[in-house]
Amino acid sequence: MAYKLAEEDKLCGIEYPTYEGYKPIPKATCEMLETQCGGIEIVFNCEKKKKEDEKPTPKPTPQPEPTPEEPKPQPEEPKPNPDEPKPEEPKPQPNPVEPTPDEPKPDNPVEPTPDEPVEPTPTPNPNPEVPTPDEPTPKPVLTNEELDEIVSGKLRNDGTLGKYNANQNNKLISVDEPTPEEIEAYKKEITDKVGEVPELEGYTVEVSVDKIPGEAPEVGSDVTGAPLYTKIVKITKPNGDIYQSEPMSIGTTTEKTIDLLEALPKVEDKFSTLITKDGQVVYVPEVSEEDKISFEDKIINDLKAKLPEGTTVEAVLEGPAYEKGSEVITGMTNYKLKVRTTLNGEVSEHDYKVPHTEEPAVPDAPEKVFNEVLNKEVLFGEGNIEDNVLTLLNHMGETITESTIKQFAESLRKYFEDILNEGRPDSSKYKVEYNITQLRHVGDSVSPINLETSIFTSHIKITKPYGDVIEKDKPIKTYIIETL
Repeated sequence: MAYKLAEEDKLCGIEYPTYEGYKPIPKATCEMLETQCGGIEIVFNCEKKKKEDEKPTPKPTPQPEPTPEEPKPQPEEPKPNPDEPKPEEPKPQPNPVEPTPDEPKPDNPVEPTPDEPVEPTPTPNPNPEVPTPDEPTPKPVLTNEELDEIVSGKLRNDGTLGKYNANQNNKLISVDEPTPEEIEAYKKEITDKVGEVPELEGYTVEVSVDKIPGEAPEVGSDVTGAPLYTKIVKITKPNGDIYQSEPMSIGTTTEKTIDLLEALPKVEDKFSTLITKDGQVVYVPEVSEEDKISFEDKIINDLKAKLPEGTTVEAVLEGPAYEKGSEVITGMTNYKLKVRTTLNGEVSEHDYKVPHTEEPAVPDAPEKVFNEVLNKEVLFGEGNIEDNVLTLLNHMGETITESTIKQFAESLRKYFEDILNEGRPDSSKYKVEYNITQLRHVGDSVSPINLETSIFTSHIKITKPYGDVIEKDKPIKTYIIETL
């Protein structure tokens, strides 16, 4: 009786004929076969293709004849699974007729019974170029177009060879050629990727790097970043064919360095003033911190506009170098500017001389003007006293307050300053400070001696253009009426 081989028992790589209407082969247990296998272990290797001369012909395991005392065990019928579909009932087959000696044997042999195992006859392969079912299909060889895609994709190397050194204006300073070690490292980066590309298993990859022929670029010319080297990828296929790519350009790098003297040959903006007379410094006007910061920021912004993007610029003023009484030295400036730039970790520093303005000393104001300011009589306020007690104190009909006193003092200060600075340049101005102090208030006792100058007093401070200071206390007269 014939059985149908279950799907899980079929060997990989072998096509089995399809028969309809046969029952599955009964499953034998290990205990049933233990006495019949004789310790023989059969291992099937379907993973790797074997050559025809190495492929053994499978032989059935010899089965010992059962003795009458030891009847042959019958395999148990597998219990039907209600979830599995029932196999189709076998269709009745006509009994094969035994061929006579003069008749040829039929193409299909008589189905063997379970008790009579027959060794299958291998069918010869009519087309040797087509593999038999038990041989794995060989992998097709990659075409040149497919290798083009792999070379430009999975084997791509974005590294660079060669470096242009340029200044901040992108003008060529020099060219650095790659070392042999750098070239080998570039090639190795490509060949190391081969193991990560499954399609290239069995392929040999080689990389060559060549210098682009031609004259070297001129120093001082514009840097374009043109490639200096090309690469060619050569691949040997498993069938011996050779693939070779077209020459491909290798990128370069451009490193810019800063030449501060080229970017800023000198500082032309003037800062600070010296007042001189007969070759000596008479006066050095004070410079505020706000003026210093403003000047530094201007230099920083001017440099940033000329230097490569990303450059850090610092500028700090140092000075003054001159003071009152110093001798004026040719070429020596009152301030210098320390500039530091940083680009890609490279630091450049330079000290610049900052030009200053020299002005001749202007003579002091005439003595007549000084006398007018210092000795001019000041009248302020009207008051009443009764029994030597101040009972009333007004100014132009209004009660005198602190605000009234400050307003009057400010008006006099400006008046004195205008007199002293009349006709003088801005760099040679006088500065006047003037304060009024109230000595007596309403309700205070007053002395009849120097009564008019005992209510208020004042102090004037005059700073000359070149630093000298004059100070003086000035009396203030108040008009007093004594009531009876």
